[in-house]
Amino acid sequence: MRAGEAAARPSPLHVTNGDSAANTLRQTALGGAVLPWQDVLHEGPVPAGPRHELLQARAAFLSACGWGSRRSLLASLEERDRQLTRALGDGQPVVLWFEHDLYDQLQLVDVLALAAPAAPELIVVGWAAVLGHVAGGQLHGRGPARSCARPAGMR
Repeated sequence: MRAGEAAARPSPLHVTNGDSAANTLRQTALGGAVLPWQDVLHEGPVPAGPRHELLQARAAFLSACGWGSRRSLLASLEERDRQLTRALGDGQPVVLWFEHDLYDQLQLVDVLALAAPAAPELIVVGWAAVLGHVAGGQLHGRGPARSCARPAGMR
């Protein structure tokens, strides 16, 4: 980088509640990758303990519901976790797009629990509407409503 040039800011990772909201985010000019946090945590077991045991229990439950093979579901959950932890480890901005309902709040807690050891700065976007029902252009202006999830608030 030459003197006087600003360092390129890494593109953000947008984490949201599922495919509908993810597709909406992909239609915006916000840039970055979109990661849907696909798990119905209000259904089935959510055991306390090591992360790999949680993922195994979730994959077994989701498979029993007919949503795929246990092996492919486990691989998908593991890749999702790797994508988030890789972004955090690389210093990539992570923007969390979750709604106020139980489905989303449980996913948000799961994301924060996975992120907590790294003590990252996460951007939480306040939004009362159902994200999947919002036009992409409406999401672009959500920057001023953002707040940072600080490590002290995740304890």
